[in-house]
Amino acid sequence: MKKKKLSLEILSKRRLNKKLKRKRIIAKRISGTPNLKYVSFRVKEDRKVIDNSKFKLNDFLNEHTTFEIEEKKEVLIPKNFTLEQNHKESLKVISQIRHSILKFKGRSILLDFSRCKTVDYGCLFLLKIIVEEYLSHLGNLQRRVFALRVRIDIKIKISKIS
Repeated sequence: MKKKKLSLEILSKRRLNKKLKRKRIIAKRISGTPNLKYVSFRVKEDRKVIDNSKFKLNDFLNEHTTFEIEEKKEVLIPKNFTLEQNHKESLKVISQIRHSILKFKGRSILLDFSRCKTVDYGCLFLLKIIVEEYLSHLGNLQRRVFALRVRIDIKIKISKIS
């Protein structure tokens, strides 16, 4: 009887399912009896993974931007969020958002558009692309850690001015 050759996609799905199954089994063991040594070990290992993870887009943007940035959980978007009229302030806000995403891993960030009167499609497009890249990086990082939560929730407060 001949063995069937499996495609790489099927093999990778099986490996991922086995990995997730092992994680679930370990999680059940931990949840039943709190093994503090194991949990503290996993937290330390996860922090090492997070600290040693490299993100080329972040390194590139840090090299080419020179804004003094304060990370906040609530980022206020300026009145004119445009690249044409308010170039420096708009890029500073985008930079503040990406720094906040990396600082507040596992928590939520509020983007407050309540004061915003004018918005440029180019500026929104740039913001959306950068945020999606950072969220994708954090999603990949979440798959490599076990005990810590890395993914971030981004909430948007919409402007009432129309």
